[in-house]
Amino acid sequence: MGQGLKGAPHTYSQFTDLVYGPLPSTKGSGQTWPTVIGDHGGWAFKPFMDDHLGASTDFETLYSFLRDVYFPRSAFGPVYLAPHKMHVFTDSLDLLGFTGDARGLWPPVKHRQLVADWPTPRNRDELDAFIWLTPFLRIFIPGRADHVMRLKEAYQEEVAAELPPKQPAG
Repeated sequence: MGQGLKGAPHTYSQFTDLVYGPLPSTKGSGQTWPTVIGDHGGWAFKPFMDDHLGASTDFETLYSFLRDVYFPRSAFGPVYLAPHKMHVFTDSLDLLGFTGDARGLWPPVKHRQLVADWPTPRNRDELDAFIWLTPFLRIFIPGRADHVMRLKEAYQEEVAAELPPKQPAG
């Protein structure tokens, strides 16, 4: 499937569901294969578009998951894995613009610093540029929606104060 095609994300997501979701029994085998997607106690697996996220409680569990579940299903697909994009047995991971480890998930320092060092907006376009950054960080900004509304209201009040008074018609 070509990159950038209109239906490519949806089609690939359906393909991922087929490969890693539940598989019915084949004729004569009588064995069904449960879904790989979700939380399975000691390990969890979540596909996100063309990224696959897996985690486990310990090394042995992750090793067993990869050997017995993930790699066989990927071969069945076939899902072609790029070695330079795979990160296994790591304590932390930078993924989709976030950093995560056993303590949780947060934006990396470079994104936090970008927001902290953002110059004070001087017009509506600059204000909008700053506000458009905030959805990416919304789970880390308590009351984000209220803050955005206050910024926009303050801008409107400032613009209204700078406009000359309206002249009566006539």
